[in-house]
Amino acid sequence: MSWYDTILQPRKMGDPWLMTTILVCLLVIGLEGKRKSEYDGVPEFTAEPKSQIVKDGVKVLLQCQANPNTAHVQWTVNGTDIANVAPILNIKTVREGLLIPAYRSTGAVSHAGTYRCTARTDMGRIISTPAQLQTAFLGEVKEMGDSIVAAVIGNVAVIPCVIPTSLPAPTNWFEFNGTTINKNTKKYHLLPSGNLHIGSVTSQDVGEYRCIVFNSVSGQLQTYNSTVTLQVLKPVAITPPKRLLPQTKEASYYGKLGDDMTLECVMSGNPPPVITWEVYGGQLPQGRSKQVLGNLELRNLGLADQGTYICRGNNNNSVGQPANVRFYIEIPDEVRISDKPKDQTVTEGEPAQFKCRIEGLTGALGRPRVIWTHNTRRLTRGGNYKIRGSSLLIRHTRLDHNGIYQCHIRHVKASAALIVLPKPTQSTTIPTDELVAPSKPRAMQVTSHNVLLKWALSLTSNVKVMYQKVQYRHKKWVTVDVKIPATTRMYEVEGLEIGRRYRFRIVAYYENSVQKVGPRSMRLRMRRPSNDSPITQMSHATTLGKSNQN
Repeated sequence: MSWYDTILQPRKMGDPWLMTTILVCLLVIGLEGKRKSEYDGVPEFTAEPKSQIVKDGVKVLLQCQANPNTAHVQWTVNGTDIANVAPILNIKTVREGLLIPAYRSTGAVSHAGTYRCTARTDMGRIISTPAQLQTAFLGEVKEMGDSIVAAVIGNVAVIPCVIPTSLPAPTNWFEFNGTTINKNTKKYHLLPSGNLHIGSVTSQDVGEYRCIVFNSVSGQLQTYNSTVTLQVLKPVAITPPKRLLPQTKEASYYGKLGDDMTLECVMSGNPPPVITWEVYGGQLPQGRSKQVLGNLELRNLGLADQGTYICRGNNNNSVGQPANVRFYIEIPDEVRISDKPKDQTVTEGEPAQFKCRIEGLTGALGRPRVIWTHNTRRLTRGGNYKIRGSSLLIRHTRLDHNGIYQCHIRHVKASAALIVLPKPTQSTTIPTDELVAPSKPRAMQVTSHNVLLKWALSLTSNVKVMYQKVQYRHKKWVTVDVKIPATTRMYEVEGLEIGRRYRFRIVAYYENSVQKVGPRSMRLRMRRPSNDSPITQMSHATTLGKSNQN
């Protein structure tokens, strides 16, 4: 009988082989469940804010959501807690993220800036990639004065247009003898540079051309006062190809993965030169390259598209040589994290190491710098931390090293949780009912959004209090992610909302991993202060003596 048949053979309860198999399966499932639940509280973003270019007056929504659904999301703008400026900027926090009902870019109040959100649980805190809110604008056109462009019949004519500074990049078109040229045809081709190429010019193309520039986000439109007059000449002799664009024999371009690119190559001669393209040591991208009026259009750029492109103009005459232009294209690879840091659990005093391996060619942008954070606080070399390349080493872990560690490379990041278990001590055998919980806190509203808490805690136990934390509740209990020293008896809670009712309590964390939760305070309603008097609202709580410590 094969091992496969042995496994499939019917068994009776009590069979030793069957019982052993069941026990092993239960053990594996139990270990896996323990490993999974150990890190269940690690926050993770499901939606992050994205950079936007907007115009004044529009509604803007910056998304930020995280798992688990109990994660507490907070925002900063230009490094400042959003709760401190929300009333001034008229910004609202909604379920989806942050809402700006009417974007403003000028005056004393401006919404332009850098926004980030954080997600916090009892396991720690993570921070999102930065999102830029920028104001759409179209700069003033730079008048160059009226000019004349001459082209020989049958050749390509280039009508220039100097594009002004704009965010985002604008679109442009031309007016010619009362006709609008705003799309590409066999005759006309509008280039990303702003130039208009006219193929196989004839006497019918003679006239004045005027450029118009438009920003699709801001709605601004600029029309040039100056015009470009096209003159069409009759050929008088056979001439070899002559380079018109680019004006140099070589040109360098930097592309971005997935973008499109147009290489402008214009030549004149008699007869009109035939333009051909080739890639030095390779081939043109199949299905993603197209030649239009001599220009080469490349779509959906990839790393394989890097290289030297050669534009050749030839009209098969014996007077001169063909004209060549070389284009050098470099496409930096996107930086990505190939090996993300792993969650880990260590005992106090043991080392912990996180690796964040990166990949991607950096090209002209240079080698990216890896930044490490612990609960959103940036880490630096020295002391207990050793940062080498993209790895982080904590030489000797302490209990305050618990939390979330993130590696950031430009706009890419990854995170992992660290759980530091306390060393076993003799004090761990002390009955937990002998450990004292903090007293009921006394709460006082001190600003529109802040409450000052005071409490008492006896330190007579042989088990050391490592630190304390504040918890508050509106609909559900939220733990403030700040470790309060064991001897401190006062803390100010920030970011509370006017009109809501809150309760508060203090939690003491002992070195034997026991947590003692103190009694909750009476409800405190957050009120909007008057301009001429401070807030002095108190909740009914245990009265403290003159000293903050017992």
